[in-house]
Amino acid sequence: MVGWFFQRRPAVVSEAAEDLPSLSKIAQKEGDLWYGTYFIDKKTGDKFKIGYSKTSTVKTERGYIISGESRLKIDTQGTRAEVRIISKLLTDLDNRLLSIDFHMLSDSVKFEMFGKVKGDMLDMDIRTAGGSQHKTLKLPPDTVMPETMFVEAIREGLEVGETIKAPYLDAASFSIRETEMTLAETKQLEDGSTIYRMTGLAMGMPIEAWIDENGQTLNSSAGMIFTKLETEEQALTTGWADTDKVPTDLVEQVSVKPDKIIDSPRAAKMLKLRLTGVDLAQFAVGDHRQTLDGDVVTIRKEDPKTSVPLKSIDRSKFVKELESTPTIQVNDRAIRSKAFEILDEETDALKAAREIHDWVYESIEKKPLVSIPSARDVLDIKRGDCNEHSILFTALARAVGLPTRIEVGLVYFKKGFYYHAWNAVYVGEWVTIDPTFGQFPADAAHLKLLSGDLDAQVPILATIGQLGIQVLEVK
Repeated sequence: MVGWFFQRRPAVVSEAAEDLPSLSKIAQKEGDLWYGTYFIDKKTGDKFKIGYSKTSTVKTERGYIISGESRLKIDTQGTRAEVRIISKLLTDLDNRLLSIDFHMLSDSVKFEMFGKVKGDMLDMDIRTAGGSQHKTLKLPPDTVMPETMFVEAIREGLEVGETIKAPYLDAASFSIRETEMTLAETKQLEDGSTIYRMTGLAMGMPIEAWIDENGQTLNSSAGMIFTKLETEEQALTTGWADTDKVPTDLVEQVSVKPDKIIDSPRAAKMLKLRLTGVDLAQFAVGDHRQTLDGDVVTIRKEDPKTSVPLKSIDRSKFVKELESTPTIQVNDRAIRSKAFEILDEETDALKAAREIHDWVYESIEKKPLVSIPSARDVLDIKRGDCNEHSILFTALARAVGLPTRIEVGLVYFKKGFYYHAWNAVYVGEWVTIDPTFGQFPADAAHLKLLSGDLDAQVPILATIGQLGIQVLEVK
């Protein structure tokens, strides 16, 4: 989420219209463009500065060099995280991608992606602590970058009310997404220039932004993130030093408060909820432990009794659940060595899964990280939140032949539902576990919305600030 918000800053703009002329004047100045990034408190509507960024565009004979650098600070769960994101794009004169460098640094975690376009394919070299992995991605015709999507909209010469759709590259999840943009209105400024209000959808979220004739963003927001063009001095100083005004916990801010309190959620064996505010068809709510009837989901805690020998699991039936990815380094030497060390010659699938679960729960310090999670990074630094716990369990379990999924959704905790990640592991039957909470199996107060790696988790952005939960029954 952090990477995407800084790559492009689309959604519901609330800045006063009279500020737009001054922002337009800033955009017309030569040199870098600076932006302030703010978090919108959903209770009060107040804006708190959590970051700033700068971008520059240089035209060459072949195309454009678009460089960006961002800083972000997030207070969550009693910890302050500082993130730095650096990107560099090379495009042709039609803004089609030629190459990309993407770097994200947070705490002691470093993530890098280098990509070059060859024909209709993007060859990516993805680097984490576990080394380098190669991945290729097919680029649909007319693929754009988030940094250039508004330029494309202006070039189309849209009339008010007209809509265009465009695929774009999301570097943070190594995937292709589609954005839909509509020209909602135009405004003529006193200097004779025209600015445009674009609305639409990206990653399931409504987007809106005011842009100028050159496609430069004047102000915008995405969910609870608001961004506006600022002078360099404003970006670096205004609001940035007011650390006492930053909401104490951003995870708390995006949590969902249900209509009733659930007593003893960790002991819940059955939970029935009504989900409102989102289209459930775009999620994978129903599975082996969750049944969906209209907008009502019933979750039942499993009682695993079936188990099989590890060697008897047919790997050909679980290719996706056993694969190595750029962030789940199943074939990494250190990951495999640790996995078999934990098993200590255990051959029963259920017992093996529990051994790995217990090791992850006991060995990883519960300290939040704001980063793109990588299993090898977690194994090295041995700390993290639910993302790090679930991704490390996945890599270790897959390394010994246990099909494993990452489950993403919400868990009930301290009078609310919080966004969370856990696992499902196949031991002859699927069992849901939570290596962050140390639960094998996990209680029924875990509501799964999606399964999968980073690219599959992105749609959950659409639920933030929209999802409502009613508690109907608890046992």
